[in-house]
Amino acid sequence: WPFGTVNTVTVAGLRNLEGYPSSSVSLSFTTRAALANSMLYVGNATHGPIGERSAAAVNLQSSGVTQINFDGSRQGCGGARRVAVDPLTGTVWYGMMGTVSLYRVDMETNTALDPMLLDLETMHPVQGLILTDTDLCVAFGQAAWASYSRQNQLECRSRTTMQTVFKSTAGFLADASTMMTIGLRYLPFGTEKKLYALSADKASHFGEVWDGSGGIREGYEPGMKGEVTEIDATTYQVTKRYQVGSVPQGIDRDPVTGDLYVVNSGDRSLSVIARNGHVTTVSLATAFTGMQRPMRIRVDQPRKKFYVTDYLGGVVVFDLVTRREVTRLPVGVLPVDLTMSTDSLYVVAMSGTVTEIALSTLTVRRTFGGLGWNSYAIDLYDK
Repeated sequence: WPFGTVNTVTVAGLRNLEGYPSSSVSLSFTTRAALANSMLYVGNATHGPIGERSAAAVNLQSSGVTQINFDGSRQGCGGARRVAVDPLTGTVWYGMMGTVSLYRVDMETNTALDPMLLDLETMHPVQGLILTDTDLCVAFGQAAWASYSRQNQLECRSRTTMQTVFKSTAGFLADASTMMTIGLRYLPFGTEKKLYALSADKASHFGEVWDGSGGIREGYEPGMKGEVTEIDATTYQVTKRYQVGSVPQGIDRDPVTGDLYVVNSGDRSLSVIARNGHVTTVSLATAFTGMQRPMRIRVDQPRKKFYVTDYLGGVVVFDLVTRREVTRLPVGVLPVDLTMSTDSLYVVAMSGTVTEIALSTLTVRRTFGGLGWNSYAIDLYDK
């Protein structure tokens, strides 16, 4: 039951001992609001030797930061690169790179709970962790060996019972022999409930190129296949596959038009998937400040803008209509992920900081530091 709501539970079909009446029993109750404040939850790609500073919680009212420590002695306490806040169950979920479990945090106390075991088969690379209306879904990427049975696999569990409701075979999200799934988002539109998986050509991923002076990383290889797979979140069947730019890293949806916006790290481009399925890919680089490595994107339809994190250069604001750069804001060193409320944009950087940007003025409102080492993922609980 969500926080702060009135609920009724009715139990029917009871059969009592002979001589005692049998009837339905109803009980109404109000859940209390366990959280009084809006919170940001951050996952750190690097943690201490015993799991300390694996994650952090940021109180947006007090600006206080709470360090969250996982048990590093447990098998699979890798870098926390995915995070999903579930107010329905009062749980924050963390997906690790190299794990046998999903890690979790109690939203009321901001302390670590026992991890939920995926399986003990091997160390899994969790490349996507999202919530649908009913389920918690995990996307698995590429392991170090070709025989890895969960490569590009999707698994979904009920948010309330944690029982598995869908588990695909390897290669469900993308071809397991040539592609590597690197992202997953739930982007419903109207009555459509759709998941979108991002996949890159294995030959392009993790390519690091240094210039002649050895000072600038150019990012992933351009000109390689990138793919977006659309999955029905009610039947868990693949409905469409779209070809986009090289190494798609982030995706978001225009809530008015339904168009999908995909940023591609490999060729510094934007692929727009229209409602009719037509894909248009345009460059995000300009003559003055080329995008070095676009990572994540959020569409702001009310202000006719979209925001992109540039791993090597801050957060970039684009005009939604012209798709031209409006301004660029510094947000710490090596920004990766971002999330958005009605009036603020929050950007997490691997320098261990979160920067809050006022959307009305496109200025930095405040910066939260001391989150941990190599902060990588972020999600918001907006009270």
